[in-house]
Amino acid sequence: GDIGAITAQIRQLLGEMELKRKVLNVQTSLIGFNDCLVTEHRRLIHIGELTKVNPVSYAHNRSTIFLFNDLILWAKVTPKGERQYQVS
Repeated sequence: GDIGAITAQIRQLLGEMELKRKVLNVQTSLIGFNDCLVTEHRRLIHIGELTKVNPVSYAHNRSTIFLFNDLILWAKVTPKGERQYQVS
């Protein structure tokens, strides 16, 4: 009945809020990125690491990739610590 429909609607709204919270968490962890990541339809798909190897010196540069449904963001971990990323 009505209670079941209301419960389903509340669960849907909570799920949407959680998806936006994940995007907001990425937003607050970025340094040097002044645009707003949170939009009505943007969803965080995956966070992963990428290592770029220089073919001459074999130096390794690690970056973090944030994959959204409509955007890929490339950032480096800051020396200050975990969960802070520098966007250049």
